[in-house]
Amino acid sequence: MTDEVEDAEFEEVEIPEPNIIIIDEKPYDSNALSPKAQYCLQQMQEISEKQEKLKYRLDRLQMSRNGFAQVLKDELPKEEEVKEDESETEDTG
Repeated sequence: MTDEVEDAEFEEVEIPEPNIIIIDEKPYDSNALSPKAQYCLQQMQEISEKQEKLKYRLDRLQMSRNGFAQVLKDELPKEEEVKEDESETEDTG
């Protein structure tokens, strides 16, 4: 019998690694979920990725807006310039 085991050909079988996810503080193997549940999980993962990309875009837009706001403030007349303009207007008016 030992010779039979040694001479036997074994086929390698891949056993999927459990992919544990936590939902409501309970662990689940996503490989064991129903097809509908797996579909929902995939959709949620894709949505999360898109949310993250949108967050990066929003951050860039906010930084750009802040930069333009700062340039605008730098371009506004200084208080001394405004006061000089007002006094000139009063003198001529």
